[in-house]
Formats: sequence, C-alpha cells, structure tokens
Amino acid sequence: MDKAVEIDGYADRQDLRVSLLKKAGKEGCRISLGTDAHAPSQLAYMELSLAAASLAKIPDDRILNFMPVKELLGWVENVKGR
Repeated sequence: MDKAVEIDGYADRQDLRVSLLKKAGKEGCRISLGTDAHAPSQLAYMELSLAAASLAKIPDDRILNFMPVKELLGWVENVKGR
C-alpha cells in the first residue's frame, strides 16, 4: 500500500505528533507537508511541517512536496488507479 498522510504545520491544528510521524515513516507512508493556511502570512507554517518531518526522520524521498512533478503525477495516477 502506497499511502500518504499530511503534516499540518498550523500549530493549533496539528494532527500528527512526531511519535505518530515516526510510526508512519516506519510503515512506509509518504508525507505531504502542508500549512492549512487561511491567510498569506500563515504560509510560514510550512517551516513547522518541515521541522516535524525532520524530527521524525522522514527521508526526503518519502515527502511528496520534494518529488519531481512528473514523478508526483505518476504516483497520483497509480494511487487513483487502485
């Protein structure tokens, strides 16, 4: 199973603790870094998402945001086709 979970960087709405991110990483989940921004100033919360991924030791190749566009689109099509 090739699934992804999102790290929500907005401090009040973070839904994945680092301990759960570590478990997701060990299970092979892909990670999407997000901000849940409701205003342009909240885009800075991306740094909190990245920090959580770093603390959980998620490898760069498992983070959707870091995938080349063609590879990401191929992954999406593969997941949709299941």
